[in-house]
Amino acid sequence: MHLKATHWKSLPNRDDRLIARIAAKARCDTIWGGCKAMFLAKKLNSFKHGSDLRWVVSQVYAESTGSHNLALEAWECPECGQAYLGQERAWECCTVQEYE
Repeated sequence: MHLKATHWKSLPNRDDRLIARIAAKARCDTIWGGCKAMFLAKKLNSFKHGSDLRWVVSQVYAESTGSHNLALEAWECPECGQAYLGQERAWECCTVQEYE
């Protein structure tokens, strides 16, 4: 089974959607150039929206591989299809621990 990256709009939690949205914009910035993600994070910070999300942009810019971020983007559980922020949470969704 393989995890599949999904759109940030499919995340159920509002804060997770915001983080994944900014991470996706930052990934696009590293591919095509620009600074839309940093502008969006600064704009949200000026509106006093919760926490400062510039750390998300910095982390994605620092990796600058152009591929999906394993911890900050939306991933889909391979069994049930539920979307989660980060690969670890998506893997933990339907895994069943076998007891001896």
